[in-house]
Amino acid sequence: RKPRAPEGRHIASAPREGEPPAPDDKRIKSPLGVAVGAGRVFVGDVMGYCVHILRRSSLETLHVITKSDLPSETRSFNPHDVAVYGKRLYVADADESSVWVFTLKGQFVKRIGSYGTGPLQFIHPRGLLPLGSPPEYLVVVERGRLQLLTPDGNSSLQLLDPPGVHKTPFGSDNYNMM
Repeated sequence: RKPRAPEGRHIASAPREGEPPAPDDKRIKSPLGVAVGAGRVFVGDVMGYCVHILRRSSLETLHVITKSDLPSETRSFNPHDVAVYGKRLYVADADESSVWVFTLKGQFVKRIGSYGTGPLQFIHPRGLLPLGSPPEYLVVVERGRLQLLTPDGNSSLQLLDPPGVHKTPFGSDNYNMM
């Protein structure tokens, strides 16, 4: 079955299993994170290795952020979550162990972090959450740790092994989010 909007209008589809997408295919293949802001819908597409920016009113594709929008030394782009924080779009990239920052139109601004366990270092970040209204912090969720970022992208607090997080023998929760 195709997903339906409240009015019964088709809103998205993916290629059938085993059907390769066309090179110019802008369909969302495997949505993993969604954020809304500035009249746009932002969808992290983990199997499409991109972030779709859609017009909120019509769901028309305005832009697709791909690896080619990032600095040339970037090895891969694997968006696991997206968040609108202030006037910026933040993207958690598990493969690059970074948080990418874009304008709300999809223009690259900067990279935050690298692989590691120190401040502003991440180990496969999987989730983002703006905290407060208006947002005062951006929470970055990674394996066994939460990190709070300030609006300028600095780390303000790290919480190691937060209480209440279900651990598996692999050191993460059942959904690989912590």
